[in-house]
Amino acid sequence: MKIQNIAISIALLATGTAAFLSPSTISSTKQATKLYISSWGAKGPPSRWKDEDPDPEQKIQSYLKPPEPIAARATLSGTVLVSGWVNNKERTDQTIFNFLNDEESAFQFEKIVAFVNDAKFAKKRLISRSSRYSGLLDKLDFVQAEEEGGLPNLAQLEGVSSWVVNAGDLATITSVAELVKGSSIDNVSILLTDAQSTDVRRPSQL
Repeated sequence: MKIQNIAISIALLATGTAAFLSPSTISSTKQATKLYISSWGAKGPPSRWKDEDPDPEQKIQSYLKPPEPIAARATLSGTVLVSGWVNNKERTDQTIFNFLNDEESAFQFEKIVAFVNDAKFAKKRLISRSSRYSGLLDKLDFVQAEEEGGLPNLAQLEGVSSWVVNAGDLATITSVAELVKGSSIDNVSILLTDAQSTDVRRPSQL
């Protein structure tokens, strides 16, 4: 019986046919030997287990396509003005300035202006060892607002190509939009803080 199995296997392999023999596929009796052979060619047998579609309630990320990379704008250079940061004594707010100064990012700003309520206080917050080593101090400049919480005027926006705003309400966003109309600014980025508590009704509805 073993010799017959070996002979059959060699013959099938010589013809390029994949054969799979197992005790469950061979039955031997006194009268006859029955041999069942399944052939699937060089690719082998089909998979017995098919991957099931993931449950979106358990694995929602499997249905989400990875985001496409955003092409960098050619105008992210020159002078960028940052307002609404470095006014809180409980934090330094240096992260936004490090981000704009990152050499591996798409930003190529030659000058970063911090528009703050108190220039003296802001300098103490931002002038640090890390700022010196990263080259931020070579680009950093400070402009003090005429009043606390105020926005820059058109003269202070002169020569600025990009403006990053930390706004606390919709009125600030409206004022920023009006200022940008009369300036040479190409890019404006606005962060609306505490947006969940902001009243989004129009002024006529208030």
